[in-house]
Amino acid sequence: MVVSGILYGSYTSIGDWNACFAYNFLLGRFRESPDAFSSKWIGNINLNRGNIDDAIKYLSVSIKYDNTDAQTFYNLAGAYIKKKDYKKALTEIDNCLKIKTDFPNAQTLRAQLTDILSQ
Repeated sequence: MVVSGILYGSYTSIGDWNACFAYNFLLGRFRESPDAFSSKWIGNINLNRGNIDDAIKYLSVSIKYDNTDAQTFYNLAGAYIKKKDYKKALTEIDNCLKIKTDFPNAQTLRAQLTDILSQ
């Protein structure tokens, strides 16, 4: 089955198809008019898919448009952790905590990163 130029039968679940549809929609929106929302969610989808370099690229772009979103900094830290770049991850967690000191799990993640970097 082809839906909007996407081969639906190649996806294992409706969730996979929905993610692909959302990704393509957001990418089109971003190409027309880049903004924090589109780039954040393109970055999040890439992070979820394991496309770490693309995740970092789009999450970083999102921060350029809106540097007040603690969630974006938290997710960017997660992307750097996946690359084992713990120093950059710590920087992004610190940025997250500057915005929202009680961001869920950020203090714990910061402590873990500090421990890793002190070894």
